[in-house]
Amino acid sequence: MSPTRHRMLPFGQQNQHADIRHVELSPLDRRKHVTYGKTVVSYRPEKDDPNRTRLTVGDNRIVYPGDVSTPTVEMMTVKMHLNSVMSTKGARYCTIDIKDFYLNTPMERPEFMRMKITDLPPEFVALYKLNEIADQNGTVYMRIQKRMYGLMQAGILAQKLLEQRLNAHGYRQSPITPGLWKHDTRPIIAEKQYL
Repeated sequence: MSPTRHRMLPFGQQNQHADIRHVELSPLDRRKHVTYGKTVVSYRPEKDDPNRTRLTVGDNRIVYPGDVSTPTVEMMTVKMHLNSVMSTKGARYCTIDIKDFYLNTPMERPEFMRMKITDLPPEFVALYKLNEIADQNGTVYMRIQKRMYGLMQAGILAQKLLEQRLNAHGYRQSPITPGLWKHDTRPIIAEKQYL
């Protein structure tokens, strides 16, 4: 066995060769939960760049020690809110899409992923010298330190970050209606919903 066989590349660091460090694979109690990386390719003609490629994590192998559900408002609450805005003279309404809010933000607990060298772009393999740390099967192991597509806990972690940021600006989540936020001093209501 070569000394680099069970090494990993930290995932989510800046793309500077000097910042790349090799670290041990994963804690012993989490080795059986190392997941896989999957490249997803799609064509979206309505977008400026219709060719889409992204790396996702296979979340069926991840064991997260906590609840991963996130509070969202019910459709009836959304309908009542919209009706209230339309029937109130001078009321204003705004929507914001935060679907990618959670991407590339730090995680409290890292996850671990493996990929075959043949599934990675040759430029990436050469830049990070992945051939030197791949095992005899051509597999590299990575530590995921920032959120990315496919992580089952991404939703709840994004909820905690959103709550922290909204609280800092005077918004509080309703204890009665999950996903409904009210401002402390202004007549502003915000909803968190998935469509």
